[in-house]
Amino acid sequence: MVPGARPAGRWEPADLGVHPLAGGGRHGPMPAYIRRPHDEVLRLVLDPEVAGSRLIVVRGEACAGKSRAAYEAVADRLADWLLEYPPTAS
Repeated sequence: MVPGARPAGRWEPADLGVHPLAGGGRHGPMPAYIRRPHDEVLRLVLDPEVAGSRLIVVRGEACAGKSRAAYEAVADRLADWLLEYPPTAS
């Protein structure tokens, strides 16, 4: 196991840089997540049963919920996969 890695479903959103509210602090309340049409697409492309590698780019305006959508999809579809989140680029 990679040091610092843990199953994706065991990370807290704030630990991965997901902001609780637009303009809110790091430890503010995390509101309930409401799925939107793009969330279903994210879950389809993250299907662990599909063989092969892929790169997924989530784009949108600032504070549109990109990080939260990515977190929710990964936590849902790949909860048992190991995820490492290094604190720095080095």
